[in-house]
Amino acid sequence: MCTPAALPALALIGTGVSAAGVGYAALAANAQARGAAAQDAVNAGEARNAAQDAIERGNVEQMRHSRDVSAQMAAQRAAMAANGLDIGFGSAADLVGDTAMYGQEDAAQIAKGTAGEVRGFEGQAAGFMADAASQRAAGRSALIGGALNMGSTIIGGAQQYGRLRASAGLGKTLQNVDKTRWSAGQKKVGVRSGNPYDLRRHTVFSPWGGD
Repeated sequence: MCTPAALPALALIGTGVSAAGVGYAALAANAQARGAAAQDAVNAGEARNAAQDAIERGNVEQMRHSRDVSAQMAAQRAAMAANGLDIGFGSAADLVGDTAMYGQEDAAQIAKGTAGEVRGFEGQAAGFMADAASQRAAGRSALIGGALNMGSTIIGGAQQYGRLRASAGLGKTLQNVDKTRWSAGQKKVGVRSGNPYDLRRHTVFSPWGGD
């Protein structure tokens, strides 16, 4: 069972433990936020790489399509020439022209699809970077909030310590001891003027006792 005199010391210990717990929680939250921010940064980098890969794949697809259309047009010209048709006029020219036009439309669709894929990956990268910035801000807020809460905990503990000390009568006891020792010192010195340090009239004795 704790005595009243031990309560202030226990209050100080409890305050220290609470403050340490608050500080640890703040550091843990900051570390978690920094870890999440780092992961978001990695994800953003992967999204940017995916966007670059989409661009390269789109370029390869355009080249492949262009070769296919060119080969098809060449085959049409060869077939018509073999049949004695003039590929520069009439339906023969229209057929080759239509093949080129359809090839251009397909190329435009390929480019459109590539651009949409790239925008999607770039949007993901931007989102991950925004999340990383938010996580870093949350980490800083955790540290600041932890510091404030630690300060509040310490102040509250100090106030509780003062109240417990006062309720235990420790402050009054020390004052009474001081007054008692002062009175004893005055009697021993035998000061008539009320000043125990008057060197002109007395040999100086310590007011706290001792010869």
